[in-house]
Amino acid sequence: MKTLLKDLFREIKTTKNRFISILLITLLGVCFFVGLRVIGPQMEFTADKYFKDTNLYDINFMSTYGFNKKDVEAIKNDRNTKDIFATYSTELLLKHGDDGIVAKAFEMPNYKDINMMKYELIKGTYPNKDDECVISDNYMEFKGYKLGDVLTVEEHSGAKLKVKKLKIVGSASWSYYITDDDYGSSTLGNGSIDTFLILNKNSFDSSVYTDLYITLNNLDKVNCFSEEYENIIDNYKDNIKKVTDDRGKERLQEEKDKAYKKIKKSEDKLNKKKKETNDKLNKAKKTLDDSKAKLTKSENELKSTKKDTKSKLEKAKRDLDKAKKEIPVNEKKLKKAKEEVTKARKEFEQGKLQFEQYVAGLTAQEKEYLKDVLDKKQKELDIAEAKILKSENQIKSSQKELIKAKEKVKQGYKDLEKQRNKADSEFKKAEKQIKEGREKLNKGYRDYNKNKAKADNEFIKAENKIGKAKKKVDDLKEVKWYTLGRTANESYFSYSENSKKITSVAKVFPAIFFLVAALVCLTTMTRMVEEKRTELGILKALGFGKWAVSMKFIVYAFSASFIGSVIGLIIGFTFVPKMIYNAYRILYKTPNLITVVYPSYIALSLFIGVMCTVLSAYFACNSDLKEVSASLLRPKVMKSGRKTFLERIPAVWNKISFKWKITIRNLVRYKKRLIMSVVGIGACCGLLIAGFGLRYSISGIVDLQYNKVWNYNMETSLDTDITVKELNDIRSTFNKDKEIKDSKLFYKDTYNVEGKKKDYSFSLMVPIDKSAVNDYIYLNDYESDKTVQMPKSGVIITSRLSEIAGIKKGDIIKIKNMDDKEFEVPVVNIINNYVYHYMFLSEDYYKSTMNEDLTPNLILSRLAHNDEATYDNISKDLLKDKNINSINFNKRQADNFAEQLDSLDFVIVVIIIAAGMLAFVVMFNLDNINVSERIREIATIKVLGFYNNEVNFYIVRENIILNILGIIVGCIVGKYFHIYLMNTVAVDFVQFYKGILFSSYIYGIVLTIVFAFVVNLFLKKTLKKINMVESLKSVE
Repeated sequence: MKTLLKDLFREIKTTKNRFISILLITLLGVCFFVGLRVIGPQMEFTADKYFKDTNLYDINFMSTYGFNKKDVEAIKNDRNTKDIFATYSTELLLKHGDDGIVAKAFEMPNYKDINMMKYELIKGTYPNKDDECVISDNYMEFKGYKLGDVLTVEEHSGAKLKVKKLKIVGSASWSYYITDDDYGSSTLGNGSIDTFLILNKNSFDSSVYTDLYITLNNLDKVNCFSEEYENIIDNYKDNIKKVTDDRGKERLQEEKDKAYKKIKKSEDKLNKKKKETNDKLNKAKKTLDDSKAKLTKSENELKSTKKDTKSKLEKAKRDLDKAKKEIPVNEKKLKKAKEEVTKARKEFEQGKLQFEQYVAGLTAQEKEYLKDVLDKKQKELDIAEAKILKSENQIKSSQKELIKAKEKVKQGYKDLEKQRNKADSEFKKAEKQIKEGREKLNKGYRDYNKNKAKADNEFIKAENKIGKAKKKVDDLKEVKWYTLGRTANESYFSYSENSKKITSVAKVFPAIFFLVAALVCLTTMTRMVEEKRTELGILKALGFGKWAVSMKFIVYAFSASFIGSVIGLIIGFTFVPKMIYNAYRILYKTPNLITVVYPSYIALSLFIGVMCTVLSAYFACNSDLKEVSASLLRPKVMKSGRKTFLERIPAVWNKISFKWKITIRNLVRYKKRLIMSVVGIGACCGLLIAGFGLRYSISGIVDLQYNKVWNYNMETSLDTDITVKELNDIRSTFNKDKEIKDSKLFYKDTYNVEGKKKDYSFSLMVPIDKSAVNDYIYLNDYESDKTVQMPKSGVIITSRLSEIAGIKKGDIIKIKNMDDKEFEVPVVNIINNYVYHYMFLSEDYYKSTMNEDLTPNLILSRLAHNDEATYDNISKDLLKDKNINSINFNKRQADNFAEQLDSLDFVIVVIIIAAGMLAFVVMFNLDNINVSERIREIATIKVLGFYNNEVNFYIVRENIILNILGIIVGCIVGKYFHIYLMNTVAVDFVQFYKGILFSSYIYGIVLTIVFAFVVNLFLKKTLKKINMVESLKSVE
């Protein structure tokens, strides 16, 4: 045994190339078999553990009415519920400097109280105040924000916040959002959510919860990406439906009762208000009427007073005028009297003088005698003088009185004027007061009428409002609960689909790797046994048993394949998955990949990797050891040569040079080597072509879908209850917007189809503007690629939907809308479509089939400029309209989709590199076998005088032909292998391009030629080192 072991180690040392070739081929086969097979499960295990550690929800409930405490209790009391988390969320439009940010904000309890939906704080602290928040770490780093920065709330859509400013106190990563830059769509800002925010537990001002999350019992050991998990979730959805339906009905009644209670309260308040208002108005009316009566009385009194005053003043004036008229008369009388008195005085004086003269002329006796007469006369004179004096006094007195009368009349006129002015002033004042009172009264009446009309109008409005509220309550739509699994979460779904894509790709490639590796190992070990035929005879002649003799080759094969398998397992379980996973971490914020060792893959890899070579060695030895020792000690008789088919055509054969004749004879002579080389090279070339073809089939669907099928830039979703006027207003806005070139109306709804293979949901599309067909959306036949017109009756479905549901052209299928109404429609055509599933039908056919009218709820538009600045401007303007639910831009969707495919593209690149490495190793190994088999032949031609280059081309010519044949086979194999791959790696919502581009063939062929050239360079050195003498006597 010791001798055999020495011989084994010596054999390994002398045949290093062969040993290393087997080791490398096994290593490559095992490495990529394990690496590609485990990356999907390891990604899923890593994410599943992350979700379990953070206690991510299993079910997310959403409702059109939100959730109250009774709703939460109903779900909590279900026996399947493990943990429950009710919270608030809202979409916010925030401002930071010049940045506009659209964020989805969630309320979370204090970190120590979180039992679900845990997040990992990266920087800063947890939010402890209502105006504090934690932001996505990726977004914070991308924008360069700092702790302490303040975000200003400008708009919200959802639950209302208590504050208008939010201070960033920390940054975090969260299992709810594992994508770096895709947080979903929004009705605010530019229509796309930029980041998440986590707020304090008291930050929201809302009476109902907006979100309800739960985890289910007995899922601790179930992988969330497994079919078992999906079945459990589906069963739960079916089972919980009764609870949600019942709560929906109860909640609707609760909302109605609550609303009616509010309406009754409003009615009572309105009636009370009406009574109070009417009482106030009546009181005000009475006050106004009393004021009116008083004012009227005052007016009448003023009129009477004015009349009396006027009469008095007129009488006074008449008296004054009369007095004034009497003055001249009196003056005249006085003058006359004065004249008479003056005359009388003059006559008196003359009479007196005459009397005195007469008396003076009398004697005393005469005086005595005439005394009585004279006394009497004197007395008469005295009496006359007294009368005259009295008259003069009277005239003086009359003159004084007349003067006084004049003054009195004059003063009377003055007083009369004063009295008149005073009366006029008082009357004017009174009239002004009355006028002001009248104006005030009229204003009071106007105010009264205005207030009464206003009150009546407000009461009518209030009554109408109450009436509308009653109607609104009567027309309240049923409460809809949506029971969503994790697949409704875009980031989770994206991660899940990518892991499934990798798993799908990994199903086929590693198997081909192993097949080629096994084929080459079989050839290698068979050739080794043939080379050691003489040693087998010697050992058998020395008395060693079959097992002892075979053990050298078995251990040789075992050691090479085992070492290769172990190294391959190590690399396959660690390096390859991490390399691919790290490429995906560009998209996802997930923990480091957890290396999970799967014993089944270890056992299978070791078994296949080791047994391929060991069994090859065993069967090759067993075949030769059946011969006797003497036969084994003699060289194996070479097969007799036969004529090639070209030799039977002298016209061709005679014109071929000697060197090419030898080449052709050698190729035909070594048929086994020919077949093995062509199969090996063909398989590797086919792998390369299929890899490049798969790469375009996956990455090319973005260009095919978003440039060849969809010929528009923007998709605007409208409210389902939009009116015709509102729709026309929106269309008018679109027409006026210079950034929007043109637009077309569609109707879109979600339906479910009952297929032969499975039921599946799809989007039903009805073009309202008929010109949109084959302009905005191209309908090309799936098989012929010819343009298809919209049929008058029947429907058109997309290719992937027809495949997964098992629907063919001409089938009559059942479709069902969200209200569970079923309809039967014939499938007229199947068209090309690469992303998601659609059904197209005309507006007239929809109306006749569904028996209902439809209102457009989707606008497709083409833009003047297809860039982010335009997207932001359009979104900010259009999303202000309450009837616009969301806006999506094809370029953004295409970029997101391409970003996901880029990571899968990296997997394809890894496979292409692996295929290239395998191709190189296979070619190198086959060429070494070729040289080792023909070493005496090569030594012979060297002895005959062939130069090194001639010797080199002696072999290279054969390799060139083998490579050409292998490439031809590879092109055929690659095509069908690509078709098989497309059917294997297909995912439900994507139709991969099934054709292979000419460039894929070119890349595969060129790489095969390059590898062949490099191998021939190594071969040149091997040929040069051949020792002619040793090689010629090797048979001895």
